[in-house]
Amino acid sequence: MALATPQFAALFVDYPFHSQTGVTDQWVLAKLIDPCSSLIWLITEYEPTTHTAFGYVRGLYAYELGVFPLAELETWERPRGLEIAPDPDFQPMLFSAALAHLAGGDHV
Repeated sequence: MALATPQFAALFVDYPFHSQTGVTDQWVLAKLIDPCSSLIWLITEYEPTTHTAFGYVRGLYAYELGVFPLAELETWERPRGLEIAPDPDFQPMLFSAALAHLAGGDHV
């Protein structure tokens, strides 16, 4: 599945790279999910020319803020044709609210 679509880029028109630097509680504008694991990406900034995102990754064993290329996520082979995809039900929210939902086991 193509993640770096024009529709995805449109979410970040006002939030290019470094636009939220220094902001204590950043806006999370998109969420990607891996249907085969507990991996979640909460994306706060996006650079459409390089298809690179910045945000919070909740991994299997670690949680971290960082930069990640969407092209790499598009190449991950998942079982039964499943793919990493945007969460269609996600609504933009502050980072603190997104973390509270994740900590409580709620669907963000």
